[in-house]
Amino acid sequence: MKYSKTALNKIKKEICEISKLLYEKNFITSKEGNLSYRIQNKIYITPSGVPKFMLKEKDIAEVTFEMLEKGDRGQASSEVFTHFQVYKDSKDTVCILHAHPENTLVLNLMGYDFSEDILAESIVFLENIETSKYATPGTPEGAEAVKNISSDIIILDRHGVIIKSKTNLWDAFFKLEILEKYSSIVYKLISSGKEYKKLPKEEVEKLKGYLKSK
Repeated sequence: MKYSKTALNKIKKEICEISKLLYEKNFITSKEGNLSYRIQNKIYITPSGVPKFMLKEKDIAEVTFEMLEKGDRGQASSEVFTHFQVYKDSKDTVCILHAHPENTLVLNLMGYDFSEDILAESIVFLENIETSKYATPGTPEGAEAVKNISSDIIILDRHGVIIKSKTNLWDAFFKLEILEKYSSIVYKLISSGKEYKKLPKEEVEKLKGYLKSK
């Protein structure tokens, strides 16, 4: 399938829009995070060194799988090899969002188990959340850290979060909002020093059953 110039421009515009929104919502600073789309054997991704709030469609980097296999990332973000690994492992992933949400990172640093079933919304909209091992940011170690992790939401240990989507970056962004709200609530609960209740097992199964019926 060949993408038209109009379709490519739409994808690049979406990357720029979401990048700016991530910055405005404090999910990243100007030089943090990255977003990408996969189209056949190419990845369109935020470039290295351009502040996210200044990003323009002409800035979006294009890199082929063949280039990446040879270790050549061109002008792409240093995290492109991590994106590449995710795309290789998850054939139905269309795009990837990588951000550094504050509350989510705080919980990660505290050693919080994101598999806890506390809020219905997180079970329905976020489903399974996995945490990768630590890897030095911006290096090929990142690819190894996420290799074969099937969850659509990956907490990168002491780094950030990766969210995969089978549709578009807006879907990934909405999931990030829910994740960060969940993390904010849980952090406040933990900080209060009071015990908090998990959802009953029966309700968790009911919610998971709802997921399967969607």
